Amino acid sequence: MDAVQIQADGQLLIGNTNGAIYEDFNNNCLYKARSPGVWYAVVGNGGMLRADTCSEVTNFDTVISVYSGSCEDLQCVGANDDGCESVSSSITWLSEEGVTYFVRVSGLNDGQTGDYGFKVVSFVPAVNDGCDGAIALPIGGTLSGTMEGATSSSDYPCYSGYERPSLWYYLDGTGTALKVSTCSPNTTFNGGMQAFGGTTCSDLECVGLSFEVGSYADFDCPYPSAATWFLAEAGLRYYILVIDGSLDGADSTFTLNVTEFEIAANDVCETAIPIAVSDNEVVEGSTIRSLPDNITCYEYSSYAPGVWYSVTGTGNILVASTCSSLLNFESSIFVFSGGCGDLECVAAVMSSAYPCSESIYGGSRASFRTEVGVQYYVLVT
Repeated sequence: MDAVQIQADGQLLIGNTNGAIYEDFNNNCLYKARSPGVWYAVVGNGGMLRADTCSEVTNFDTVISVYSGSCEDLQCVGANDDGCESVSSSITWLSEEGVTYFVRVSGLNDGQTGDYGFKVVSFVPAVNDGCDGAIALPIGGTLSGTMEGATSSSDYPCYSGYERPSLWYYLDGTGTALKVSTCSPNTTFNGGMQAFGGTTCSDLECVGLSFEVGSYADFDCPYPSAATWFLAEAGLRYYILVIDGSLDGADSTFTLNVTEFEIAANDVCETAIPIAVSDNEVVEGSTIRSLPDNITCYEYSSYAPGVWYSVTGTGNILVASTCSSLLNFESSIFVFSGGCGDLECVAAVMSSAYPCSESIYGGSRASFRTEVGVQYYVLVT
């Protein structure tokens, strides 16, 4: 290979892989598609370096792979697919002074080629780039920041990291539901959040909304925003990971707000709202101020916010449906019997299984056979 020698000075290099060929080599990095690639060489400065294709020029799904060693004996330092918004890549690594690193830009899939904008820069991590440096959030107040100095975070059982830049914050529980939001007219941040609970950074578990499912917006905010909300038990510490989707660094600005909010009355099974069996009577409701139930019924699981209802069996087949002109989200229905502490799955219907003619969103329609006098619990999520 004939690697082009470059400096870690942030200069944008425009190129394409259309004229490149795939060469077999001992590739021990994560992504191993037989895709044509181009090579660069950069000398380490003893600090953090970041290489990325996060440019408007990039028009194909890139992979950046970094190697040390020699051309005859390459050793993988790391690789990245989608480290910034869309299909572009970004990788950060700790370099050794005087060591030459070989950086390969290629496509994610076999034979994939295209144009790219590529650069390598020196990188100074933010104080709160890792969990151990998490910054305290004021409850009832605000804290401004940028994504400058953010690198990707470790994986957790409930969160795979996505190799995206992220920063850490923490707060202490108040015994109420808390909402953390980027709601502000000046926010340029585009991304999401994941909340964790744990006594230390080494034993974190996801709480509240799951970023794996998708990014959530602040339901009270008139501006584009990202948010998460969860029940914060008094005396416990919670960590908030702010996850960037754009790799705009200092240009990705945000203001974090922490507020208490009132949870929906029927947020949990124990407070399910009783509904009567009737013909075509519509019961209006909302999942906006609810928390995730993290519940499984047959092969289906729900990690989204949901609300509960109860209905008494008549001995006939009952039908629960969310299809109406009021529906404004992709909804699913789960039906259970038994007690709230020992639920038994009766039916589960996801939104994609039932097109709703009255709404552009996917409704759900669950049919279930009932026994006279038996209580059934219906989760809408």
